[in-house]
Amino acid sequence: MSHHERHLGRIRARLCRPALAALVALAVLLFGCGPAALRGKALPAAEAPAPRAVMAPILVHSPFAIATGPDGNLWFTEYQAPYIGRMTPQGDVKRFRIAEKGFAERITAGPDGALWFSDPLGNQIGRITVKGRVSHVTLPNPGCGPAGIAAGRGYIYFSEHSASRIGRLSPGGKLTEFTLPPGSGPGAIAVAPDGGVYFAQDRANRIGRLSTAGKLTEFPIPTPDSVPGGLAVDAAGDVYFTELRAAKIGKLTPDGKIVEFRLPRSDPPLSIAAGLDGNLWVTAPRGHLIYRVSPSGQVSIFGGTESGFAPAFITLGPDGNLYFTEPAGIIGRITTAGKITEFLLSR
Repeated sequence: MSHHERHLGRIRARLCRPALAALVALAVLLFGCGPAALRGKALPAAEAPAPRAVMAPILVHSPFAIATGPDGNLWFTEYQAPYIGRMTPQGDVKRFRIAEKGFAERITAGPDGALWFSDPLGNQIGRITVKGRVSHVTLPNPGCGPAGIAAGRGYIYFSEHSASRIGRLSPGGKLTEFTLPPGSGPGAIAVAPDGGVYFAQDRANRIGRLSTAGKLTEFPIPTPDSVPGGLAVDAAGDVYFTELRAAKIGKLTPDGKIVEFRLPRSDPPLSIAAGLDGNLWVTAPRGHLIYRVSPSGQVSIFGGTESGFAPAFITLGPDGNLYFTEPAGIIGRITTAGKITEFLLSR
């Protein structure tokens, strides 16, 4: 065993178990709207943001959501912490403080060359440039629960989990909100090649779609109480989603049909990303594994034997590999052939 592997093992033994427990609880109970500590509580008014993020030293911390930035690097949020990190495909990391109060939850590359993120504690949508400059747009409805976020057709789209709305924000700050049926609970969100906006409704057990004109269509999931979680759209326009309580992957075709694929293990699938190889890549942190799922439902399993391996959120990287976060201060990379490399985010 190398020195690097021994060091990873010590970090995991110290941090992974409580962090993994929190992550699984979040996935199963509150996938769409941030940490469980916020559930049912009023959110405070947003504070004025700092004009520029401050570089901070890398310590052991818990990376949460992850996205590829327009600069060809990986950008990630931290679990219940006011930081955003940037990692090169080679593993070099920088960390930015983004606010005195509030935190970044989900993150996406925007149409303007910056990264955009949701902040449920601050009740706002944030923006960080690749140089580290930070600004926020405060949302008009207190406690709306901004959660999932995605970019498409020149806009930023985000879900308001507590308010059952979808928000559309221009890079210039113009906000439009679309009201969904009460109790929808929109969480993860993605934009299809045709501009349609898809979102998982974890409370209503449906996948929703908004057209570019704002017309709503809803697709009931065949499995009752499946709790749709992660969402991904492939190049063909098919929408895939994880079912947190059913251990299944759902596929919604452009013509509105849903097909479900049962996974070979019962551990809840959390996050999903479409790979350049035409497959879907799915994390199951409690099962310590990553699934590769073909569009026809054929499944391959990677990991599953190392108890400290806990892949959480996953994204397609700038080099064609898949990158994922782990709660013990690690970002992992998996190739389409299944080779896994881990980068410890500390120094």
